[in-house]
Amino acid sequence: MPRKRMIDPEFWSDEEIGQWSIEARLFYIGLWNFADDEGRLKAHPKLLKAQIFPYDEKINVEKLMQEVSKKVLWYKINNQQYGWIKNFTKHQTINRPSKSKLPPPPEDVKNQFIEASVNIHEHFNEDSRLNKKEKKKNIKENNNIYTILEHWNSKNIKNLDLKKETKVREKTIKKLRVWLKDYSSDEIIEAINNYAFIISNPDKFFFTYKWQLWEFLDRGLVNFLTKNKPFENFRKDRREKASQIGKTQKKPKIIEQLEREFNEKIKPKIIKEILKKQSEDELNFEELCRLDETQKNYIRQKLKQHKGFKCDLSELKTI
Repeated sequence: MPRKRMIDPEFWSDEEIGQWSIEARLFYIGLWNFADDEGRLKAHPKLLKAQIFPYDEKINVEKLMQEVSKKVLWYKINNQQYGWIKNFTKHQTINRPSKSKLPPPPEDVKNQFIEASVNIHEHFNEDSRLNKKEKKKNIKENNNIYTILEHWNSKNIKNLDLKKETKVREKTIKKLRVWLKDYSSDEIIEAINNYAFIISNPDKFFFTYKWQLWEFLDRGLVNFLTKNKPFENFRKDRREKASQIGKTQKKPKIIEQLEREFNEKIKPKIIKEILKKQSEDELNFEELCRLDETQKNYIRQKLKQHKGFKCDLSELKTI
């Protein structure tokens, strides 16, 4: 005899049920109506078809039974087919429940079924936790990107239109995702502040060029980080002093030699490695921008090892 049953709101968000076909979800709900108060029911496919889908000729009940078999235990007693719905009494509120007249599933079969179901449930929960972590990470990253974009526009350097999906906007967001792997949003905002202050004070600093944000990320971010002393490096009097020294002093021959050595031997290898990573024959701009710094590090290291070159090692930082 069919009975009225409740549908738990958790049914609609269950990870495992969400993998089923719509027919299987409806079939599973229909089983509740024809199960007794202990969650047992007669389970011959033809009987279930007649009870749950009396007007649907194309429904394959045996296939649906297989699909819901992680939630329903199908078993045979004396060649009669039965089903037992796991957690039935947990989700159904039954006043004065009647004792089942149907035989229970064998204890060993039931225990194996419950153990297997627990493992599957843990698997879905783990996937769910991972998805939630990934979503939180993406939300945090998107918030950081939006904060940086808003901050950049507040400096009135070369504003970016945040409402229109332009190529420049997409390019900028893409580059921000790359740079946020190496630097925090606070560091990037700090570098933007330093850059904005320097270019707005031409009487104190020699650098006045206005970049778009994506250009700043590729060409200026590292130089304008506070730890790299931008206020000292871009001082106007320092450039004038450097240019006067340049007029009277030539580069030591060893440095010229090391620059040639890097450009002829090391740089082609690095570019070749960069190209290997690319799907197309084009250079990764972010990595190429770091080549200048790589060259400087190479020269510094070689000079430290060079016995004939006398130089205060602190001066190598200026190379």
